[in-house]
Amino acid sequence: MLASLLAGQVVVSAQPPFAISAGQYHTVAEQSGFFNFDPVTSMSVNVNVTDTKSTSAPTGSRSTTTETTQLQFGVFGNDGGVGGCYNIAPSDLTFGVTVVTLHTTITSANVSCDPFGNVALPVTIDATLTASGPVFTSGQGSQFSCGGYRLETTVSTVNTGANGTATITPVVTGSLTGQGNIRSDDTRQHAQGVEPDNCQPYGAQAGGIGPPPAGTTTDSLVMADFFVQNPGDWQPSLDVAVTKDIQTSVPKVGSPSSTTQFQVNIVSTSGGFEFGCFTLDSSQFSNNGVQGASLSATFDQNSPLCFPGGQVTLPLPLTVNVVWTGTGPIATTHSVGDLTCLTYRDHGEGVTQTNNESVTATISPLLADPITAVGTMQTNSSTAHQEGAQQPACHL
Repeated sequence: MLASLLAGQVVVSAQPPFAISAGQYHTVAEQSGFFNFDPVTSMSVNVNVTDTKSTSAPTGSRSTTTETTQLQFGVFGNDGGVGGCYNIAPSDLTFGVTVVTLHTTITSANVSCDPFGNVALPVTIDATLTASGPVFTSGQGSQFSCGGYRLETTVSTVNTGANGTATITPVVTGSLTGQGNIRSDDTRQHAQGVEPDNCQPYGAQAGGIGPPPAGTTTDSLVMADFFVQNPGDWQPSLDVAVTKDIQTSVPKVGSPSSTTQFQVNIVSTSGGFEFGCFTLDSSQFSNNGVQGASLSATFDQNSPLCFPGGQVTLPLPLTVNVVWTGTGPIATTHSVGDLTCLTYRDHGEGVTQTNNESVTATISPLLADPITAVGTMQTNSSTAHQEGAQQPACHL
């Protein structure tokens, strides 16, 4: 359950886009939702309100605080639906740990946050939600460093299911009952230094499918890639990506398991669309953290593919030799996370490193000559330990 959540972003010209400048940042986002469905009329109603208060104190500047409260709602049936999103006054919402109340009248004076809203105004919405389920709490922390830049982030979340009542006048006749949730996210960040331009993330990773059962899980990931793009082209003319991902699970009940994904994917558009994805072994690829790596392999019609029955349109046999050399600085993120709900506990820790790479490659006969390019590498190692039983009542 590891996460690095960014909030309170301040962009300055001396840093890459979306970098957080030196200073202290605090954001509290309180959210509550309500949902009702009538199987007789097939009408569904949803109301969602979020209040976000952010305090930014960049180094050398005055502290500023902003607060935005947004209300989204929709009513849908067999004949279509109406809805909208509007900024409302923070005083229209009373948010508590176990009870949330909303009373607001939306008129043409309210700022719309949905250009496609189609509800006739004015509309008055009253709603009350009361906590009804177990409280789910989680906490995550991360430390990111690259060059002389440091960013520490902590996030704590409290979430619980709720029962509620709502009226939407004059859109819906009468009072509605339904279910929803009450949630609060508290994010704090401390940034020091200036983030260098070349401290860019490798890219997003696919997320999991939910908390695992009691036991221990580990993940060891290495990714190295590069691409070549001719000026004016809308897509890379050559893209080579290596992925080595080993995941293990040792549940308290059941047998241990391990899965490995070790492959190289090659796509070329320089002379038409040619592609192929091949599995690798340790003799063909090696790396020294994110400081460098090498790939040396020859693929033919008998080489194992990433997907059984897959297709290869690259010319075979294909000899591939690629060397990645780290150019720095290395960006490092240390993460720790805790998740708690009733008797279930999940504690995880991980380290991710990313580096920019100088690449030299020969791919014969696909390329007539050796090429040089710019690439990236990422390594990630994480361990999570789970205790207790998962329970459907926990709203994750």
